[in-house]
Amino acid sequence: MYEIRVPMNYAFGQLTNAGAISDTTLTSTDFAGFPSNLSTTVYIPLTLQDPANKAFEIVWATAHAAGSSTLTIIRGREGTAARAWPASTLWACAPTLRDAVLPVVNSAALPADPHIGLRVLQQDTQQMLEWSAGGWALELGKGILNITKRNVADAIGAATTLMETLALSGLKASRWYKAVWTFNANASGTVNPPNGTASIHLSAVGAAVSTADAVIRTAGVINQSTTSPGLLLEMPFTVPSDGTYQLGCSAASGGSSTTLNFLASGAAGDTNAANRRAFWVEDMGLK
Repeated sequence: MYEIRVPMNYAFGQLTNAGAISDTTLTSTDFAGFPSNLSTTVYIPLTLQDPANKAFEIVWATAHAAGSSTLTIIRGREGTAARAWPASTLWACAPTLRDAVLPVVNSAALPADPHIGLRVLQQDTQQMLEWSAGGWALELGKGILNITKRNVADAIGAATTLMETLALSGLKASRWYKAVWTFNANASGTVNPPNGTASIHLSAVGAAVSTADAVIRTAGVINQSTTSPGLLLEMPFTVPSDGTYQLGCSAASGGSSTTLNFLASGAAGDTNAANRRAFWVEDMGLK
């Protein structure tokens, strides 16, 4: 629904009749020239406005009979609230944030009703995303989709433990991605082999990630009592179908008498210490 947004050039006018807060139609003689192909998929955004009181409401026109002065509308769209409007209220088909760049705090705040071509600025990752039939994708096609950094240490035993996780919306089967996990580690207890392991898992589409999910990359971690240099796991991967996925990082010490410590940062005095434990996913482009 609401896939195609079709604003009109220089369309404006006044309401012929008053509109109650619960009305789902509006009347204006200036609506007569509107197209007749509107629906809940193809809609026109309109702004009702009261300049004197600095009040406005955005509505979406979803039905119109050719030559009619009446529009069927959906009220209070794009973060506005429905309100009562008197006759002679000004309306205009004017650009809104959704016609430019819509800012959102993070991926959880992406709108559930995007139209084709909607561009958003995801502020936590500073990425520009665009909505298409396949879902959200980076506007420029490549770059970091999501990243998480860890500022506490984890003590890992013999049981496989899940740590860093990322949720990524709009992954596409037609593209390559790369998961990257970097960290420092040391061990306590028995520090001889068997060595520990670190892995990156990919969930099924739409599911939460767990240690039971497919491993897309695994590597050994040498148990040692001194802090390791920065370790890096990275792996290109694809997804079987378009959708939202989660990835997660897990580790195990390799022995019941060994604790593998995944550290919060790099060595003392390391100017880039805060980035030494991080997990991110990059979009590498089309296959």
